[in-house]
Amino acid sequence: MFWLSASLLNWNNLLLNPATQPTLRFFLPDSQQTYRGRRSQVATVHLLYEQVDRISQPLGPRTPYKHALERLRRICFLALSMQVLKYNRKAFKGEAPKELEAYNYGVCYSWLMQYYEDEPAILSRSQVRLVWKQDPTWADLLQQLFDWDDQDRYKSPYPRKSWDGLEYRLIARHAYQKIHQQLGRRHALRWKQSFGVDATRFFSMIPKCDGSRFSTQTKRVRIVNGERKIDSPMAWYSASHTDINHLVEGEPLPSRWQWKDQRKWSWEAGEQMKHAPLKLFTDLTTFDFDD
Repeated sequence: MFWLSASLLNWNNLLLNPATQPTLRFFLPDSQQTYRGRRSQVATVHLLYEQVDRISQPLGPRTPYKHALERLRRICFLALSMQVLKYNRKAFKGEAPKELEAYNYGVCYSWLMQYYEDEPAILSRSQVRLVWKQDPTWADLLQQLFDWDDQDRYKSPYPRKSWDGLEYRLIARHAYQKIHQQLGRRHALRWKQSFGVDATRFFSMIPKCDGSRFSTQTKRVRIVNGERKIDSPMAWYSASHTDINHLVEGEPLPSRWQWKDQRKWSWEAGEQMKHAPLKLFTDLTTFDFDD
């Protein structure tokens, strides 16, 4: 049903089968909104799959492939940004964006606050020590969002029960399989294992996940307008980098900075950087970039 055009349906006469008609009806305004939203989402995911196929098709050992592999990686990053904004809609100050261009950025404070009504709840290092065998870097936390064969890094099983099959992860696996077919397992593994480090260029905030849920909640106590307020918002990790943590709100990132150097990243204290978000693609009609 989600693949049909909305114009093909008669929303005024949308009824259930005869056996249930006497007792049930669709509430049409909500049905239409849910239908159109889901259909748009399916169409976007289908577009990303098509782009993965198109970009990976000409890959071969005798053709230049570095730029193409980065395009595939950024498609996965775009899908992650889309996934992030699907959660915690109750915290939005308006409607979620519908245009793909709105998601053409890595997740950072200034990008989130375009849509969020309230400040995000940031966690610290102490809340991950029970999971990891060794304290993770910022790249490790980003890699965790994409990986699927990293159980050796955790003290106990980390099954990703409810989020292993999220759309952005399926797109990443699809791209991995295409690279494996075209270039071989060694190149595919190297591409997959670089997710975390390469994502640090675009992402300075990510949801706090656990073995069961993509997005977890945390208890927060604050003073708001002189009154004590307790809530349970979505939990986030936030990182800062010594090369760019001085940038003022909305200031663009420099063209050159050492984002791959994990020694310059710090997420333990939950510091926030307020620089302008960085675009993933220059041109979304071709899913290409020129940086």
